[in-house]
Amino acid sequence: MLSIEEFCELCCKPDVQVVDLRRDNERSKDGFLEFAKHIPLDVLVGMDLQKDLDVSKKIIFHCKAGGRAARAAKMLRESGIENVDYVRGDFLKIKEQLK
Repeated sequence: MLSIEEFCELCCKPDVQVVDLRRDNERSKDGFLEFAKHIPLDVLVGMDLQKDLDVSKKIIFHCKAGGRAARAAKMLRESGIENVDYVRGDFLKIKEQLK
């Protein structure tokens, strides 16, 4: 689990893939990070994770508060993908920190 500060240090590195798990309406309401790949959690559950994610990079999930991101990280670890983490914290604080 990453703090907001740790996430902000890592998120734009070339060996990191950030995945936004929020629904479309959340992104419309609160905005989004330009560099994050958008895959809602309910879509991620049905994906071929090895094929559809760049597992050569560290994958960091974020959502609105951290709950979905924690579930996604656990799901990937259980499928054998170890280089995964998530940020716990309010998305609006993440956006503010990155300004």
